[in-house]
Amino acid sequence: MIKEPLFRLESIKLRHLPESAIDLSCARGEVIGLCGGNGTGKTTLLRYVAGLDPDGNGKFRETTRAIQIGLVFQHAKDNLVFSGLRKDVEFGFKNLHQTLSDEIYHKLLSFFELQEEETKIYRWMSAGTAERAALLSIWSQKPDLLLLDEAFSHQDPLTACAIFSRMIREVKSQNRSIIITTHEPEILELTDTVYRLDQGRITPAVPELAETGNERHPVLNLLSNGCFIKQDVQIISGRNDMVLTGFVPKGSNESKIQPEVLRLEYVSFSYPEKDVFVRQSCSIKKGTLYYLSGCSGSGKSTLMLLMAGLMRHKSGMIQIADITLPASGSKISGGTIKEIRKKIGFMGQHAERQLFADTVWEDTAYAPKNLGIDASGLNDCCENALRMVGLQENLWRRSPFTLSSGEKRKAALAGIISAEPEILLLDDPYAEIDAEGIVFINQMIRNYVANGRTVLISGTGRLNVQSI
Repeated sequence: MIKEPLFRLESIKLRHLPESAIDLSCARGEVIGLCGGNGTGKTTLLRYVAGLDPDGNGKFRETTRAIQIGLVFQHAKDNLVFSGLRKDVEFGFKNLHQTLSDEIYHKLLSFFELQEEETKIYRWMSAGTAERAALLSIWSQKPDLLLLDEAFSHQDPLTACAIFSRMIREVKSQNRSIIITTHEPEILELTDTVYRLDQGRITPAVPELAETGNERHPVLNLLSNGCFIKQDVQIISGRNDMVLTGFVPKGSNESKIQPEVLRLEYVSFSYPEKDVFVRQSCSIKKGTLYYLSGCSGSGKSTLMLLMAGLMRHKSGMIQIADITLPASGSKISGGTIKEIRKKIGFMGQHAERQLFADTVWEDTAYAPKNLGIDASGLNDCCENALRMVGLQENLWRRSPFTLSSGEKRKAALAGIISAEPEILLLDDPYAEIDAEGIVFINQMIRNYVANGRTVLISGTGRLNVQSI
């Protein structure tokens, strides 16, 4: 049975892709997956279809009547207008001249697994929770075409697939459509058709092409080939338990007890609405790779911000080498915040917020320049950092704000490792990164730990590390 067409693109030439000539059609009830490397134009294409970036030549044909389009942005909080979820959903209903009842609202919360976040303000939401909130906000308006730009990049795979499967069943039953851009093979497998965008052309992607280099959890790729040995497992209890698993490089005298570089003792922290964790302790050692896992909203980002000294805890103590960070309201002893910044490099979930300079190169040079590296050494320092994260040379002199989200994440990481901190804290570093980028980042992490430094990365996927 031939499905009724929803829209068709004919020879679209996008502003940021001068060589592009994009042809794409979407039928009612169809779910399309769109993959491709960082910077290939996936976000630009979705914005064009949504009418937000109309500077393109070619034809956009709505093949029947005018269609209603909803777009979930790559940075989910850009979709959220008010301070809390209820008002955003009510806003959408008012635009449809409808009233949001308590019954419908709670069904929507359950659909997107947001029951526990009903009263939380956006400021305190994790990136994964904010993604689900943005999905709910746009979904509740029932658009004919739902455009999802990396809408599950901060979700654990089980939650992402469960929610996306429910969405697919609903849109198909209502003869609506979805186009989703993603690097996640689990999401692509749920779509009807997968296309790859590359060099301004869209081509059908066979499963092997869609999944190459990314069919396994990035951390499993990092730990593969027996290059790391599991050292210890620590449980950090909070709203949901987090698991901190330590690994040391194989052949590095695994039995030797490494000195501590960071320690938490009976640390408690609360947001205005509720406790995140109470009297929790953990130990971070030199020359070790740590993976901090837990579900979305469990407190991983909060814990890493506390470790970096970017937030102050309610009670307990954090020891960073010889520097003691006491609870909020007390003075730091044994050192200064500036000394902590030299020891710890931190990349947050929203890495693009750490970019500020006019060019990628200047951004990368900022930290080592302020640490006193001379002009001759600065050049090598920046070039090495940018190559280690896999950022193409033709992007080095561009403004970081013109890059794709994945490229911005690589640029932010280059700006951190250029200063060669002793401890590297990377919060969800693989989000929005393509398969090639994951290879570069993993090699950088292996080299970093092999040189006696410490790396802690967070993620939503729980690993089966028993066989590692």
